[in-house]
Amino acid sequence: MRIIVYNSSSFGGCFDYGKELQMAYQASPDVESSEWWIPANAELPDAPGIRKLFLNDRPEISSRLLRQLHFLYRVFLNPFILFFRLAAAPPSFVILNDFEQLTAPFWTP
Repeated sequence: MRIIVYNSSSFGGCFDYGKELQMAYQASPDVESSEWWIPANAELPDAPGIRKLFLNDRPEISSRLLRQLHFLYRVFLNPFILFFRLAAAPPSFVILNDFEQLTAPFWTP
């Protein structure tokens, strides 16, 4: 069995939960491979199974309006990145941990 854990954020409770999921799945003998897909700015060392694929969720922008626009850009673009990456990945179970809630009505159908 292959597992992919998707996290749209690089901090907070869902991020910590994703980290625990990744460690548990990597330790399971029933899991062939486990990958944790996270934003590029996540403060984690490069390690087996960790793939930094998504847009930065903490941009270094001082303007509040530009941060908000970056947020909207990120929540619309990250699901596209996810779906294209999944299309290229081997068949896997996917855990959407903290999916883009703001745009979920577009993606869930």
